[in-house]
Amino acid sequence: SRNDWHATWPVSYDNLVASNDMIKRLTFDGVYEPGSTDTSSIKTGANTSYQLSMMMGKSYDDENWNLILDQLLPEEMVALVAQNFGATEALPSIAYPGSMDNDGPTGPVTKNETKHDSNSTIFEGITKYSTIDNRMMPSQTVLSCTFNQRLAYEVGLSFSEDMFYTGLDSMWAPGINLHRTPYSGRNFEYYSEDSMLSYIMGAQQVAGIQSNGGIAAPKHFAFNDQEDNRYGYSVFINEQAARETSLRATEGAMSVGGAHNIMTALNRLGCDWIGAHEILQNTILREEFGFEGYVLTDNALMPYMYGRAISLGTDKFLLLPMVNRDVELNKSTLLGDLKLLTSVREACKRILFTYVNSKAMNGVPMNTEIVVVSPWWKSLLISTDILLGIISISCLGVYINLQVKKRKEIK
Repeated sequence: SRNDWHATWPVSYDNLVASNDMIKRLTFDGVYEPGSTDTSSIKTGANTSYQLSMMMGKSYDDENWNLILDQLLPEEMVALVAQNFGATEALPSIAYPGSMDNDGPTGPVTKNETKHDSNSTIFEGITKYSTIDNRMMPSQTVLSCTFNQRLAYEVGLSFSEDMFYTGLDSMWAPGINLHRTPYSGRNFEYYSEDSMLSYIMGAQQVAGIQSNGGIAAPKHFAFNDQEDNRYGYSVFINEQAARETSLRATEGAMSVGGAHNIMTALNRLGCDWIGAHEILQNTILREEFGFEGYVLTDNALMPYMYGRAISLGTDKFLLLPMVNRDVELNKSTLLGDLKLLTSVREACKRILFTYVNSKAMNGVPMNTEIVVVSPWWKSLLISTDILLGIISISCLGVYINLQVKKRKEIK
């Protein structure tokens, strides 16, 4: 084709028509079919005294994981999988202190504070944001221009040290998509248009980030080729092109760098959303690339991102603090759907396996007790909200009463 562009370039795509099956998948019609309503075969809230710290250094297949998972309360499982932006919640039942996770490809940006008493055995409160502390480096594009693998590792190592200062446990970095066009809004977060250069630099930077117990979460897996209309646009690509281009950098970050976390994209591959694409997440990512961590979504605002995704390889949903999607995933839906409960339990295992072998568990001995408290200002805000709600309802009642009387007087 290089010798005859004119004769070999496609002329038109006018005859391509979406089939009824494609249209159904593109509109997310009936994407999740619940399982059996009998969930009695799976234990929750078991009355034992095992702690997550006992699983440090144990393999993913260790039989004692079942003892830990049996202790989790349904509401804790929901919180771990589907609540909070940039964090995992503390789980008192297994003495897990929670984590802080955030961007980004040019350096960690969030500092948190965790209170603890003098003997460091009782953590008070859930990990929270306190101050924004930007610690930025030149972009990944500048880094890749050096073609210096050792420098890529050193940048990752510097990130890992900054993670201790900023309080981050998992860092959503590096960016591993390609420069598909010079005008993409995320090019500064990605290395290059060259897939092998992205493979090499990404592998080294991931290794550096994780050298001190931090967790690297390369993003966005996969084919995130544009910033406009990221929710749901479709990428059509054959397998050879996919493996030789966009998937190559992911392979380096996983197979060589050994990343323990990964963030998926908001687009589709063909008709299916990436977060619910079983071949990508299980066959390629976990089986071929040897991934043993957990899969995190990008900002999961859409209802279609829940039931089916968690059953096909997604483990955790990233949500803005003001967004609540507990209609799709809550204690009631969990305990009424064996398929969903089984999937969420496996997701919890992947998440906990990742964090128990990270800096998130530093300073958490076997005698740790997690105590979740409600600060006075939070109670005050809740009380104020309730009071204002009562006043609003009362005012509405008075207004309706006056309108009724006014109409009677007019008659």
